Amino acid sequence: MRLPVGPLPTSFDPSGTIPPALTPVLAGMRLRNAGLDWVMYDVVALQAGERALMLRSPVQAGAIVVAWPEGRKGEISLELFEDAAALKRAPGRTLRRFAVAGLGCSNLGAAAFARALANIYGEPVGAIVAGYGLGDLLSEVLGGGVILAAPGRVQHLLHMAQKEAAEAAADVAILSAPEQDMRDHAAKRADAATLVALLQDEGREILSLSGHSKGCLSISFAFEVLAMSGAGQSLEKIRRADIVTLGAPILLPEPFSHVRQYLGALDLFGGLNTHPAATFHTVAGAGHHLNTHLPFALDLTRVLQGEVF
Repeated sequence: MRLPVGPLPTSFDPSGTIPPALTPVLAGMRLRNAGLDWVMYDVVALQAGERALMLRSPVQAGAIVVAWPEGRKGEISLELFEDAAALKRAPGRTLRRFAVAGLGCSNLGAAAFARALANIYGEPVGAIVAGYGLGDLLSEVLGGGVILAAPGRVQHLLHMAQKEAAEAAADVAILSAPEQDMRDHAAKRADAATLVALLQDEGREILSLSGHSKGCLSISFAFEVLAMSGAGQSLEKIRRADIVTLGAPILLPEPFSHVRQYLGALDLFGGLNTHPAATFHTVAGAGHHLNTHLPFALDLTRVLQGEVF
């Protein structure tokens, strides 16, 4: 089903496992997460109403934010779906382009990433939400780092980035782990599970698949799971799709026809999480973020249109 837009505290935890006493701090937590989205993605490209919609909507890992090109469906050209099954049941033309956002982003970051791609492709794009887990929430609460007081705002964002770096390093390490360990790890990642479901949808043609940061690792996990499970037919259907990775070059299990991988020359985070055997383009003067309103951005439009070489 489409995810409802409702009050923040009651919608944040779909499993209902967050103690009621902690709900007053969720607003501050959501604002902190959205703050990182503003750094990583061009959130300004979303309409004010679209930003408000994403901030009010429940954050659920594995959900799909569908963005149409700016203004295509009026002031609000976004829709949020609970999972791949909900998207499949939606009426209208079958979605053909997907992306996986990174850095544990919220709905806001996923929407901004999808909108940037939709503007480039001229058709809607569905971005899978990485979300933010209960364990991270509780550690933040117990550590006292929830409310975004002005003096500590930068420190909170840096702390989150450091945590994401450690998680990304673990993701890279698990790719060389035994088969069952890798499967178990991938199964715990809702974003990778949603992508696997989309790839196994027999009635869906996928023209493009883009990943940013940890989203690239989710793509790698999904492909590995399909390859190891013998679902070669699912991989075959995207062999000619346009696959683009940004900020974390990966090694795909089998050769694909149209793969483009990009890493900013100043991207230390992405460099640490790049597969040593991956082939990629280095973008001069670019860092890890895609927000062109900040210096050293990896300019998504210029990269996909081949203007950086």
